[in-house]
Formats: sequence, C-alpha cells, structure tokens
Amino acid sequence: MKKSSSKSSKKKLLSFIPKKKEEKKIQEKKESKPSLDNKINKEKKEKTIKKYELSNKKKEIRNIKENRPIDKPINPIKSEIQLKEEIQEKKINMKSSVEVLEKKEVIPKSEMSNNPLFLLSVRYNGLKNKAEMVFYDTILHSLKFVEDHTNHRPYFIVKKPINEILSFIDYYKNKELSFAKITSIDQIYLQDRLIFSSSQMTRVTVRTPADVPPIRDIFRSKNIETYESEIRYHLNWIFDTKIVPGLNYYSNNNEITLVTSRKNEIPVNKKEDDILKGFEKNKNYSSLIPEFLPFFTEHIPTDELLLASLDIEVENPPRQFPRADTARYPVICVSIFSNKKRSLILALEDKSGNSNERHSKLPDSAEIRLFSSEKELLNALNSLLINYPIIITFNGDDFDIQYLTNRMKNKNIRNSIFKYNGRNKTGTIENCIHIDLFKWYNNPAIKTYAYSGKYKKSSLGEIVSSLTNNKKIEVEGEISNLSLSDLIYYCWNDTKITLDLIIGDNYSTWKLMILLCRICHIPIDELVNKRVSSWLMYFLYYEHRSRKYLIPNSREIARVKGVNAQSEALSKNKKFQGAEVLEPKPGVHFEITVLDFASLYPSIISSRNLSYETINCGHTECRQNLIPGTSYYSCVKEIGIFSLLFGFLKDIRVKWFKILAKDSTHPFSSFYGVVEKSLKVLINAAYGVLGAEFFAFYCLAAAEATTSVGRFVIQKTVEKCNEMNIEVLYGDTDSVFVKSTSTDQIEDLITWSDKNLGISLEIDKIYRFIALSTRKKNYLGVLSNGNLDIKGLVGKKSNTPKFIQEAFNKVGMELQKIETQDDFKLYLKEIENIVKECYSRLDKSKSLEENPEGYTASELAFTIQMTKFTKEYSSKVQHVEAARKLEDHRRSQGNKNYQIQPGMFIQFIKTLNEPYPLELAEKGLGIDIESYKSHVHTTFNQILESLGIDFEGLRHKKVDLRKFF
Repeated sequence: MKKSSSKSSKKKLLSFIPKKKEEKKIQEKKESKPSLDNKINKEKKEKTIKKYELSNKKKEIRNIKENRPIDKPINPIKSEIQLKEEIQEKKINMKSSVEVLEKKEVIPKSEMSNNPLFLLSVRYNGLKNKAEMVFYDTILHSLKFVEDHTNHRPYFIVKKPINEILSFIDYYKNKELSFAKITSIDQIYLQDRLIFSSSQMTRVTVRTPADVPPIRDIFRSKNIETYESEIRYHLNWIFDTKIVPGLNYYSNNNEITLVTSRKNEIPVNKKEDDILKGFEKNKNYSSLIPEFLPFFTEHIPTDELLLASLDIEVENPPRQFPRADTARYPVICVSIFSNKKRSLILALEDKSGNSNERHSKLPDSAEIRLFSSEKELLNALNSLLINYPIIITFNGDDFDIQYLTNRMKNKNIRNSIFKYNGRNKTGTIENCIHIDLFKWYNNPAIKTYAYSGKYKKSSLGEIVSSLTNNKKIEVEGEISNLSLSDLIYYCWNDTKITLDLIIGDNYSTWKLMILLCRICHIPIDELVNKRVSSWLMYFLYYEHRSRKYLIPNSREIARVKGVNAQSEALSKNKKFQGAEVLEPKPGVHFEITVLDFASLYPSIISSRNLSYETINCGHTECRQNLIPGTSYYSCVKEIGIFSLLFGFLKDIRVKWFKILAKDSTHPFSSFYGVVEKSLKVLINAAYGVLGAEFFAFYCLAAAEATTSVGRFVIQKTVEKCNEMNIEVLYGDTDSVFVKSTSTDQIEDLITWSDKNLGISLEIDKIYRFIALSTRKKNYLGVLSNGNLDIKGLVGKKSNTPKFIQEAFNKVGMELQKIETQDDFKLYLKEIENIVKECYSRLDKSKSLEENPEGYTASELAFTIQMTKFTKEYSSKVQHVEAARKLEDHRRSQGNKNYQIQPGMFIQFIKTLNEPYPLELAEKGLGIDIESYKSHVHTTFNQILESLGIDFEGLRHKKVDLRKFF
C-alpha cells in the first residue's frame, strides 16, 4: 500500500534480500563447476541460446501486452549442463528444500522485528521467480511484501525410481529442449494411499512454474504419469513451508517466526481442560490437536487493521445500465468508508445551479471533496486509495473495479492503481488486498451454513436487511437524477452498509474468513473468489503433503475404485441413489418434534471410515466390513484421511466449540461461536465434494456408500419409532418429524441412536403445528416461539410476483395466530378472503392499470436472474425473451452495444401475446389473467391442500372453508 519513505522501513524491507557479495560467491561457486559435456560444440550452444532468447523475448512482449509479470528466464544451457552432470555422475542431491525449511532455527524474540505481521496472502512474483508473502503490518498500517528465501522451486512427482527417470531424460534430452529447464532430480519416499505402501519416487524440479506443464506433458505423452503437477506454485509453496495464511508472524533476517499470543491461556477453565484432555486421549486425534489448536485460538487482528469500503456511482442515460467493460459514462461520485469511523466522498460539482447543501442525515465525520472535472476526481481517488491496505466492495470485481480500470484508460490517466483480469474476472488494486463481498455472500456454502439461508437473493439490499439492522436506500428512477446531496448520501450509505457486512457483530464475518484461511491454508483473496470445493481441495492437499502422502490424480482414483454405481439414481444428472425422503402424512399436526442427525453425512464418513482410499481397500480381512445396502466394504486397518479430518472437525465443533459458544460466562464464547460456524461450513460440504466429479478426490464408491448408510439410518430410526409407538409424520435426508406426547420417549430415542447407530440425534425444532401437503420438501408450520417456518412453497420464492408474495405473507400471519385446533375456525374465513381477493383483483387487471382496483405493473412482475448472456440461451424461456426485447429496445434508442449481463435481474409481465419487460410496459397492455390465476392456484393449493381443503371449490366460490372442521 503506502510506501514508507523512512530509512528504517527501507532497511527492514531490504533485510530480506541477500547481500550482493554472498550472492556473487554462490554464483561463482556454481559457475566454477567444470563442464561435463565437452561434446556440445560452441555453435550448438549459441544456436540454442539464440532460440531461447527469441522465445523469451516473445514471451516478455506478450506478458507486457497482457499486463502479466515478466518471467525472467535462467540460461537454458547452464541448466542443461547441470542436468548432464547429474545424469553422468549419478550424484543426486537428496536434501530437498522442503526438508531444509522444516529445520529452521527459532529466533529469540529480542532479535525479531518489533512489528507483528499478519499474513493475508501468498502470491507468485514472476519478476523474481519466487513466492511472495503479503503481510499486514499492524503498526504501520501498510502491506509488506516479503519474498521467499528458501530456494524453493516448482516440481512434480513421478511414481518411478530415480534411475529410470534419469535414463528417460538422458535418452530424450536432445529431442526435448524443455528438459533443459529441469534443475534437479531427487529420490524421495512417499506413501501411495491407494495401496497403503511407501515407495521410492522421483521429484523433478524445474526453474519456473511455467516450465511444469510442457515437461509434464512430455512425460505423459511417453506414458509416464506425473503427480502434483497441476497444483499452482504459490499453493505448493504454502503446503511445503507450512506458512499459514491468517496467522501472525515476526520476521528477522529472512526468517519468518510464528507469534503465539494465547498459548498459555488455553484452556481457560476446567471444563475446557477436560474437553481438551478427552481429545488428546483419542489416538487418532492426538496428533491433530497441536496442528489445529493455533488456528482456533490465536488472535485475529480486527481494530488493529485499517479496512475501508469503496463504492462508485456513474452518470448513465435513462434506463441504461452502465457497462463496466466499456465504461462510457462519467464517474460522478465515489465514497470511501473506513472502520475508523471516517469517511470521504469525492463528487463532481453540480453545475446546474441547484443547492449544494449538505444532506441532513450525513454525519459531520464524513468529509466531502468536490471536483470540477471527472479526471481530477479519478486522479484524486488514485492518490487517496493508496492509504488503505484492505479495500472492501460489493460486486466490485464485476463493476466498481472493472469500471474504474476501463474508465481511467478512457480518460488517459496514467499509473492507475486499478487492474481487471478478464480471464479470472477479478479486480485488483495496487498494493492492496481487495475483497468482493458479493462473491462471499453469494457462495452457496456460506449462504446455507454460515447464515442459515436468511437471505434468498444475493443483493446488497436483501443481505443487509436480512443480517443487520441497516437498510439500503431505495431510489425510484435513475440514480444520476438525484440531487447532489442525495447522491452523496446514497453513495455514502452504500459504503457504510457494505463495510458493516464485514466488521459488524464484532467483526464476525472477518473472523470467519480468517479462520477458514487458516484451516484450509488459503490466501484470503482466493478464499473469497473461490467456492468451498477449492477450499477443501487445498485443505486436503496440505494434509496429504504434511503426512508425506502422494496426492493422487482423480483419474487414478476412478480407475482403482470404479466409476459405475450400484444403485439407480432417482433424479436427473445423478449417478446413484441419494438421500431418503419419507412420504409426508398430509394434514395439520400439532406438537411436532423434529429430530435431526447432527451432521449426518460427516458423521457417517467418520463412523464408517469412508474415504477414497479406505472404500474397497483391498485387504482380505476388511471384506466382511460391508456397507449396508451395497457390496462396498470399508477398511478396518487404516483410517481414511476424509474420515480422520472431517471426523475431528465434526467432533471438535460439537463437543467443544458449540458447547462453549453457548456458555455466556466463557471469555471467548462469542469468538467460539464464529469458530463453530466455520467448522459447520466445512464439514457440511465434505460429502458434497466427495461426490462431485470435478473434485480432485472424487470417489463415486465412497459417496454412494455415504448416502446408502444415510438411508439405512433413517429406515432404522423409523423402525425404532414404530416399536416405541412414536408416530413418524415425515423425514428428509437427516431428520424425522415425530408426534410424541412423552419427552422421555424422545430422550430414549436419542440414546438409542447414539448407542446403536453411532450417530448423535438431537432436537432441532418443535412446532406448535405443521401443515404437510402430499408433496415432499413442501410444508408450512409455526414454531413453538411463534415464528413461521416455510419450506419449498412457491409463495416464498423470490421470483414470484409481488401480489402473490404479499397474499402469501398475509395467510402466514393468520396462521401464526393459531394456537389450537379450535383456533382454525376463527381464522379460516380471513384466509378464504385473502385468496378470493387475488382472483377478484386479477379479473380487474385484464387491461394493465386501467382499473384502479386491479394490480399495478410492478405487482404483476416476475423477477428472474440471468445466468448467462441472451445469445447463449438456445431455448425460448420467458424471462430471456423479455430480456431480448429489452436489449432490442435499448439498441433502437441509440445504445447499439447494450447487452444484458449475467447476474442482472429481469422483471417481466405475462401478456396475452408474449412476456413483456416491466420497464417497457404501457398502460392498457393486455394481461394473461389465466396464467396469473394458475400461479395463484399453484401457490395456495399447496397450503390449503395440507389443511384438507378443496381449492377448486374455493376458486369457484362453491365451498365454505369452515365446513371442513
């Protein structure tokens, strides 16, 4: 970020660079080696050098054009000579850089840098051909970029003895010039978990990460399989050095040393001490405690950091959404809001003569700077933003950063700090960590497990209103038409509520991010930009590497474990039978308890020892350990890595952090709540990735075995309930809905499950009443606390027209008033009237907005998100047809390049002829009333059917609801 001009700061940075004299000695020592291949003539050397120089020059030019770091090559002839020396003399250096790293000396604290450094990211620096750590200096509030000094180099593994590889390279060295980029060949020993055996393998080390793919491909073309050759270099470096993103370090003389802040404070009480001792006694978990404990207990910097949110507003013509890729319209307002409660707004002067009075709701701490030209504003932004090491945006990758990147190019502003990578679709800011919260909150795992599905749309407005007490300001019409004071306040409010999404609730979201970085060994910028499958892949890569396990190729897992399922899939795009969903018993049921198998699939993976290597392990003595409902068997000799790791995370969550998070007297209860949430995200995603074909450790057999045991668990539980005269009303995947008048019965069932199934059963919900329809995964109920709980019903879905949603909510409010069976008679008439009103007002809406008693255009509009460009849709889908009509209209109005972007929401009305975009809808438009009535039927029939009511009778006004009770 902001570069320090002090000499002391400069010295600290330079302390990581070896002195030139030492470098020179090392170089002279290397060059003093005699050439061991006198047969290479001078002409051949010169020809090869020229060829590589030309190739590297072209690559350099290409990198400059594409804004990539220039990868300075090492002389290929020198590497070839070194390789030949190794081949001819067979003197292979067996000491790897990894082993050297593991033998670091601990530096006394007195000799360390005074400033603790918080590791945020690790990157590959192409200019220096080294990994580079990105630290946050919590004293200077700036980023420190520290390059690797361990001589670590990129490599891949071959599952063959070293002599075979040396002979192979020697044979092809003159035909394959890429082999000149091999710098060393080492003999190593790794365990192949698919055969549970350690064997001699060969590590092939090359000069740069870019050298791995071509050499790997040559090996594979000669039927020599390579391993760990598709892991990106900076991740390899993290796994080998065991440097953990999200932890605090000191640095001194090129050494990075972990800061331990709470080592002597854990455990903090006897209860925690007993829990910890219980884990340490478990032979499988004892080795994991020292590895994971620092992740959960070490301090996470919050107020010590300087974070700021960024938002821009653009002046665009009416009904035209500004495109970030072209950035045609001026930036008229920018807001920066920091966690130090300071904010700065940059805006263009209002030259229309309107009042420039300060907005009454804008706090005095907000500083406003007005500019006479956009170029001045953008130049000021360039200068000001370097003061903030961490920038937070909402949808900044797709809009704000991309727009600023292209707008500054359009305005010929040099030295722009904004860059946009179109290939990765990420925006970066020079010397800064950029976090796009849209990608974080749009992550399905985060949405479901961290925030319990509290928001449906991943829009700033809905997320903020669902998770905080803040609100996004709603604007009718164009934002650029706001007065200057309203525009400034609107932009300022967006940055305020965006920042609160990461620092609110005592920085709970920030802490959650950092915990996941630690556990999964992933830089924070990659954590936000990638899905949970990538997090778990990095997590498993690291755990394999730390145990000296060979990381297998997914195609090898498929070859050894098979690709054909033993069960038949019951739904499309599935390869095997999934979860058990019991048939619901339709009707209204009172006093219902929902029992949930805590983390069912992770529990099965743990208790049944399911993992890619332990399923059908090949041991004769394991073949009797069959998986219910299949012919698969699991290993009884070796514990699988999935079973070990996710079993540990599950148990430490349930038996430690979940318990203590609820203990208000515990000093870290709030923080442990965040820890518990982070573990929940990971363990619930474990099964999903195991059964995902794109995942590196995908194993169909293990995934199918997991669901088979899940069905077995539900079936056995139903059988036990029948024995105990407990009525089962419904069951779905990992839960059963039961009607029981005795709490003792429930407790007995929970005890039975733990003892006989090895899986914890717990009370999840208690319903005052629940209305079940004949459809699975569709029900409505009122919980014991009076809250309405709706699952799968159309009226709750965000794409449903507003008038149906409002009617649905009214029905829900009436249902919430019901306490007993007799109460139904009091409230059913009102429910009847709500549904009848929908039909009545629709009949008055045949001609759009001509009858004031009918529905308005916005009330009739469907809202659906575009997932791709309109030209990429092959079939005629209604919202796509509306989007195409909108595009045609915009283009006819002069915006020839207008395009609906993926992620945008399309609102349309169903007319007698075709779907019509909401913003083009005109008064008098003919509405397809029957289609809307069909939607009303679909929505309310589900509810009324569960109440035992004939909806058709209600629709035609022939039925009195009360007669059904």
